[in-house]
Amino acid sequence: MKPERKFWRSDVQPALKAISGLQYNRIELKTGAPGVPDVTYSLDGTGWIELKVMPTNVLYPRCIDLLNWEPEQRAWARRHRQSGAKVWLMIKAGVNVALIDPLKCYDLESVGWDNPAAVRWTTDMLNHPASRIVLAEYLRVGP
Repeated sequence: MKPERKFWRSDVQPALKAISGLQYNRIELKTGAPGVPDVTYSLDGTGWIELKVMPTNVLYPRCIDLLNWEPEQRAWARRHRQSGAKVWLMIKAGVNVALIDPLKCYDLESVGWDNPAAVRWTTDMLNHPASRIVLAEYLRVGP
């Protein structure tokens, strides 16, 4: 199973399913619209989440590697965030999950875990009830 599919099934989908009032769909586009994120959701408006699983950066453990965030995905996220859409980049690296504003890092190869402009929230327990409350608020409000 691909790492992003495993991340979706074991972490993201259960967390989203537990958020009251949230509707979501996993999107699997093989052709057509390049760059469209993996998940669309509705919670006080519509939003998008791009899922990524990155290896832990052994040389720079305080950094999140963004190298496999494709140029088409970066461009899509940038255009839609600039037009006011709620778009998130959700990255799993090791046991940690980060919720990132893609507009703040679309041109970077990595971002620090402690960069408050880009990294809005991190957790190592995505499916903990307290984490789901925080996640729901970020998804509701947007970046």
